[in-house]
Amino acid sequence: MAGKIIWDTRKNCSEYPAEIKKIYFGKYLKLRKEYTKWIGNISKPFANDIDWWASIPSSRNPNFSKIYDYLCILETLKHLKSRELEIITSSRFFLTVIRKSFKERKNFIFIYKKEKIKKNNLISYFKAIFFQIFIYLIIKFFFKKDLSFLKNKTLINNYPNNDINEPERHFQFSKKFLKQNFHKINFIPSFIPTKKIFNLIKIINLISKKNYFFKENILNFSDLFFAFFYVFRLKKFKAKYKNFNNYDLSSVIYDEIKNLKHYSACMIGILNYKFVKKISQKEIKIKKAFCWLENHEVKGWNLGFRNFYKNIKTYGYQGFTNLPQLMNTIPAKHEEKFKVIPELVVVSARAYIKPRKEFFSKLKIQVGPALVYKKVFENAKMKNTMMFLVILTEVAHVNLNLIKWIQHSLKKNKNLYFTIKKPKILNVDKLINSLKFENNVKFTDRILTDLFKNTNYVITSGPTGATLEALAYNCKLLIPFTDPYDKKCLDSIKIPKKNYEIFQDKKEFSTFLSLLIDRNINKRQNKIKKFNNLRNFLFQKVSRTNEKIFI
Repeated sequence: MAGKIIWDTRKNCSEYPAEIKKIYFGKYLKLRKEYTKWIGNISKPFANDIDWWASIPSSRNPNFSKIYDYLCILETLKHLKSRELEIITSSRFFLTVIRKSFKERKNFIFIYKKEKIKKNNLISYFKAIFFQIFIYLIIKFFFKKDLSFLKNKTLINNYPNNDINEPERHFQFSKKFLKQNFHKINFIPSFIPTKKIFNLIKIINLISKKNYFFKENILNFSDLFFAFFYVFRLKKFKAKYKNFNNYDLSSVIYDEIKNLKHYSACMIGILNYKFVKKISQKEIKIKKAFCWLENHEVKGWNLGFRNFYKNIKTYGYQGFTNLPQLMNTIPAKHEEKFKVIPELVVVSARAYIKPRKEFFSKLKIQVGPALVYKKVFENAKMKNTMMFLVILTEVAHVNLNLIKWIQHSLKKNKNLYFTIKKPKILNVDKLINSLKFENNVKFTDRILTDLFKNTNYVITSGPTGATLEALAYNCKLLIPFTDPYDKKCLDSIKIPKKNYEIFQDKKEFSTFLSLLIDRNINKRQNKIKKFNNLRNFLFQKVSRTNEKIFI
């Protein structure tokens, strides 16, 4: 009989024991629809409550919420009846659920251990409040605008960059479109907490001179305090929730709602709702309402417009690629029923129509311009001068896994060289400083479009639009199988298998890289490469016609 398996559920799923990982990955793919339907069911009692839609469980964001992970762990345990298991968890509430669900399994040992790195959630709470008050006061004193600025405009909820040269991150319209329609559009920004306060002030000063209107111009302190005191209204969510497959997760749900780790996102959702309510009370006429639809903070935006502006059309722009890892980006049937998503979703290519309907087959959807990826269509000389480009994501544990695979390969072959692209938002400097690489690795901040033009192979994993963007530049994908959705992301939009390789373990990965190096070590790498036909399938070219949807 096989020995005892120690399953530390605090680790990333890619590091689970092989036997468990195989079952868990299967469950992680299979339970999506059932889980989304269940979230809809437990949302019914709170359908009209902005506090619920600001809460973490309602988001379905796996980077915020652990509930889906817990359900997949429970369902995996069902299939390990005869194995001797030691299961470690960092949640006392989840430990109670496991013990209750598998109390007859004498071969299961359940252990509670604290997280290896425990963040102080109370500090996160006060940081979020301080940041919001700071933004509020700065705008109130120095960047006032009259409400008449909003009349008869299309309002677009967005998230500005910290880049002073390109402050608009998502709605990157063509210069001609912006010039012609400047007075028809108003951006309504939400600011993500940052330590670079002086840079943020510069950004606010810059965009204040453009067609931006700040929510803080109409919100008052009572609105801010309503958002701050969200934490004191949470007792209403201490309830008995409908079971998922006979599992009672009521205590886990409430524990997650009380967690203050993502308090800033919760506040933004509430303030979005308050903003829309305020402008409706002032009888400000609006033409259209757009949001960048990743589906958490904007629930407040959409609920507000669909409740208080029933005569205007609401749109959600999804200018990103296929990201099945992030279930929150895929609208659900219950979210339409409860009016927390827009009436029409605009995607950036025909490739993403079917994937976006996964949880709601009748979702109204149409293709619009790929604004963020418009440089894909800028024809330029492309040469294969770089062998391996590693792309880090905005998710810390994904990056750590990628680095571990690279380190393993370097130990096996000293002739390997990697260029590693740092993420735009997530600060990885601490991670980089803790690593010991020699001259085999180079970290870069260069823009991806320039890097792709000179790259043979792109190594990445997890939720990042760069995966599909690389294919448009005729780069071949090399994917360490650390994320259950890596294959699903490509299969669901029918990417030809010749365009990628997926590796089950570090040994297989390092062997493949070494073979590539041996094959190419004496060959010139500056062969001319061409765009392939995937470009037009994965990205819709920006045109005067398709940009008109925004006015």
